[in-house]
Amino acid sequence: IETKRPFDVAVLSKLFRELRNLPLFIAEESRVWNTIDDKGERHCLCGGPSDGTFMLACDRCGIWFHGACVGLDKQRGESLSKWHCPPCTEKFGEVSVAHSNEGGENSSQSSEKIEGDSTEMQFVRIPSPHAPDVKKLWPPLDVKKLW
Repeated sequence: IETKRPFDVAVLSKLFRELRNLPLFIAEESRVWNTIDDKGERHCLCGGPSDGTFMLACDRCGIWFHGACVGLDKQRGESLSKWHCPPCTEKFGEVSVAHSNEGGENSSQSSEKIEGDSTEMQFVRIPSPHAPDVKKLWPPLDVKKLW
């Protein structure tokens, strides 16, 4: 697995302090602060930082993923007591997922194929013809594919 270079938190902090002196609203302000708070770490398939949205960690590789990037909302993600990311699922095959019952304990070995659970888990995405060029979006640094 090739790792991504962390964001330079010192540079981000300095730039952000200087930007505070400008009389304008910065739409990405919370994202910059989250990046600084996260010590510049990159996560997920997108290579972005912790951005304050729902994230979950793979129980196999430990890498954190944005729920939106892996097709899971907070409710569905929190109902899983065990979750493996798409790269681990691809690499190691079928994954059993134990669901939590209302008492918070694992149900009796109820398991399912993630591949059969939802198409979002397979990362089959066809971008909209109206979608912006992702190379021009976040993250602004040169990011190589993690997997």
